[in-house]
Amino acid sequence: PPATIMCPTAMQLGLPVDVECQTDLPTAQQATLAFLQAFGEQYFSENCTGFGNSFVTGPFSVGTTCMGTATYRIYVSDNCDNVNSSCTFTITWSDNTPPTVDDECPTATDLGMPALVSCINDLPTGDEAEIFYGNAGGPSYFTDNCSGVAGWNISNPVISGGPCSGFA
Repeated sequence: PPATIMCPTAMQLGLPVDVECQTDLPTAQQATLAFLQAFGEQYFSENCTGFGNSFVTGPFSVGTTCMGTATYRIYVSDNCDNVNSSCTFTITWSDNTPPTVDDECPTATDLGMPALVSCINDLPTGDEAEIFYGNAGGPSYFTDNCSGVAGWNISNPVISGGPCSGFA
């Protein structure tokens, strides 16, 4: 089979070393095309029959939708179908961009909560507001570039004023 001179890295093949989202990882077909366009066979030697087929498999991913590593394996054969599959390269992903508000934040009434209450004790707690938020489709007010809005945390109201008048 072809001998390995040096295993190429993703960067040497014109592929990214890091991507933001797992869904941004190149497919095996894209990685194979990059290998061929970068003349990836230059990292191998073949003294007998010449090179046959070359292709890349993967990604084989380890991690979560938030972060992880994908491994790709390179297969290079000679014209007698002897295969060298000793080379791999990796690409990592890490979602580090928080969700963004689409247009504007939802109001209390958008979420089914009262905009005015008679007493301070009638204000919803953070836990109650989270239930309203979830039931009213609160995550639909936000967009995430990778994995979607997975959770939310609403704090208890911060009150300005006294027990009879004020705002939260």
